[in-house]
Amino acid sequence: MPVIPKIAGSMSIVSSLVDIHKTAMIFSKEEKNKTMGDNVVSRSIGTQKADYVSFKDAKRKNWCNDRKLFFTLKEDFSAVKGYLKGALDGIVRYLPKIALSLGAIIPKKHKYVSYISTIALAGAEIWDFLRYGTGIFERKDYLKRK
Repeated sequence: MPVIPKIAGSMSIVSSLVDIHKTAMIFSKEEKNKTMGDNVVSRSIGTQKADYVSFKDAKRKNWCNDRKLFFTLKEDFSAVKGYLKGALDGIVRYLPKIALSLGAIIPKKHKYVSYISTIALAGAEIWDFLRYGTGIFERKDYLKRK
């Protein structure tokens, strides 16, 4: 049982899953903030109307308004939606690495499949570093907006 392919495959899967999770958390926060921003104006206008001036009533309305703004089910669902969207985006990006990592870890009888998967995984990691880390193969089109 080859040890080097198992270690390389395990490290690659763990780093891919960590990156997928962090990407999904960013998408989740963005989606929740977007939903909260959309709801702030509509909720604030409806809660600040009063027939007479009263400090106690204003304080009570502000307390209720704060609870509505920050603890709603709609924002929680939007956060879950954003997490799933980010996770799917990350899985699509890391699918070849995950497949090569599993190819390096799983085979028990055919150790050459493990070695070939490990070599391909090393090539994919080097390509990923050169493309995203250094920006060598990045297209320099300054007129195109991202």
